Amino acid sequence: MQFDYRGTQVRQSQPVRKLVHLTKTLTVDSNDRDPTLFVKVNGGASSSDAGDYVVYLPRVYEKVTKITLKSAVIQAPTTGFQPTDMYVLMGLEGLNRKDETAPGADRSGYVDSWFAKIPNDKTATTGATISQAQSSGTAITYTTSLNHSFYTGQTVNITGLTGNAITANLGPVTIASVPSATTFTVTSTVSFNGNSAVTGQSGSAIVAATLFFNDQSYDTQSVSYQPPIGRLNRLHITLRRHLPFSSIGTTTPLTAPITFGSAQNSFTFEIEYLDNVFDDFASVQTFLDVPEGGVSR
Repeated sequence: MQFDYRGTQVRQSQPVRKLVHLTKTLTVDSNDRDPTLFVKVNGGASSSDAGDYVVYLPRVYEKVTKITLKSAVIQAPTTGFQPTDMYVLMGLEGLNRKDETAPGADRSGYVDSWFAKIPNDKTATTGATISQAQSSGTAITYTTSLNHSFYTGQTVNITGLTGNAITANLGPVTIASVPSATTFTVTSTVSFNGNSAVTGQSGSAIVAATLFFNDQSYDTQSVSYQPPIGRLNRLHITLRRHLPFSSIGTTTPLTAPITFGSAQNSFTFEIEYLDNVFDDFASVQTFLDVPEGGVSR
């Protein structure tokens, strides 16, 4: 429809439909997981674990073209991160698009096996020695070679003790007190016969610290999807180590998720998707030829 507006020939504008990229920010907490799924995965646990779980999203995301991990908070598992755990791999079922080499020079490797690689720079290891023998129920004092920054109530692993092994204190153990910057105590659960049972033994005190990740401090962890994902309404999150030999030990079984126990984790994702919008919302438009500079002829 055309008409005159103060002597100028104009017509109603026609909004233009176009496809644009939009983003939504999503936060996920392992406490919100479905407690009925993947219960028996991690060592036959009787309850669901934060190392392998499903969360249902607050809306259905359609035409998803990209997912980016913006930040992560991962509490250390009950047994602590191992000294060899330089990183933790996150998997999103059906959304993994990254490949992984295989251990033992296996030429096959693993394709589409992980979504994000979260570095572990929070495992502090300090040399520790035991001062004297103690009976059951009393405190055993560990002296570290460096300032340890541990705190009362923190869980640590005591590993690599030389001489007679103190099986009751081979981590994880809870720190009972922190007398100084280089000492901490744990409560003994067994009696030892004579000072030779513990005095002078040395090992490592490994703190099971929380991992913090954000994409401003570390490599960007994102995956693009072409064609776009039609509908996304849930996430199946798995946290695991790099696929090692099963002979490494029970703490790093082949392909199994990490068992977190009471520890929890939380992630923030940025979801990019396509949406139809309308452009050019002017109420009227003119037929006049207005040259560059805004002065009509």
